[in-house]
Amino acid sequence: MSRARRLVQELTIARSAFETALKALAVLKYRIMCATIVSMTLGGAPCPAQQLTNGNLSVTVNPQDGSYQFGPVGGPSVLQASVGALVDHTWRRARSYPSHLVSESTFSDALGSGKELTVTCSGLSGSPDLIYVLQLYTENPYGSVQVRVRNGTTREISV
Repeated sequence: MSRARRLVQELTIARSAFETALKALAVLKYRIMCATIVSMTLGGAPCPAQQLTNGNLSVTVNPQDGSYQFGPVGGPSVLQASVGALVDHTWRRARSYPSHLVSESTFSDALGSGKELTVTCSGLSGSPDLIYVLQLYTENPYGSVQVRVRNGTTREISV
């Protein structure tokens, strides 16, 4: 086989390998783009509201703005509210915080036992966290709301 013919064969093989690599790169780019779009879509989807009920009442927390609603089970809400605290002579309201983490747990006190939602409003630069707890008693037709401020800053605050 002549040297020129061998060179042509090697170039043909190299060209085929190069085209295969380009196709693989295009598939990889497509998959990365699809994964990015899916993650951005899922990441931007609103979080579902978290809800507690007992035999009579329902309480729902909106994790987007930190607000809550009380009402009868199966009926419209009768109270739509949010929380806030006067910190260093400035109101800090739940909706001002960028993050609203909601967790569910059980409780028991002198009035009975039930379930509670703890909402931690955080991420507001230079501000303490705003925390509130919504409680519904299992055997009683009422609930409660408690608001706290947690100072994670390096300075003293007045509430």
